[in-house]
Amino acid sequence: MHPLETSITPDAIVERARALVPILQEREAQAITNRQVPAETIAAFQEAGFFKILQPKRYGGYEMSPAVYCEVAKTLAEGCMGSAWVYGVVAVHNWQLALFDPQAAEDVWGQDQSVLISSSYMPTGQARKVDGGYRFSGRWAFSSGSAHCSWVILGANMVAEGGMVKPNPIISCCRAATILSSIPGM
Repeated sequence: MHPLETSITPDAIVERARALVPILQEREAQAITNRQVPAETIAAFQEAGFFKILQPKRYGGYEMSPAVYCEVAKTLAEGCMGSAWVYGVVAVHNWQLALFDPQAAEDVWGQDQSVLISSSYMPTGQARKVDGGYRFSGRWAFSSGSAHCSWVILGANMVAEGGMVKPNPIISCCRAATILSSIPGM
């Protein structure tokens, strides 16, 4: 994000996306070959403020309309479809996190409002309540953009008292996870 920038117009942020199209076209082959959007591309998206579009203002975001988020994604796709996909998947989590309990946003953005969040929603893991929180384990499917993210939203089956199982989203710092590259994609 531009230094100390707290607001920008929708037209200006879409123009930033338009300016990146030729750069994304140059990097597209690298993204496909490496099966991952280059770190330089994610850094350019950060610098342009794209991940702040849906992020709440109280956490340093622009809190713009989802229409702006979509227009940026469509524009980026003119340069590299995979990069636009990863932008769209990762950026939407800043909106989703605002729907969680406010403590979740504090945990994620309290120290660094620029962190990125990935996801794998299928509730294939398990979570159990323990002293001080929850312990979760399992193996989740693909998570586009996860290599660039510090946090992850995962679907988990919560085992409640009495053994009742209920699917729930959980959020965790990525330090608690191991990322395996097993499928072609980004």
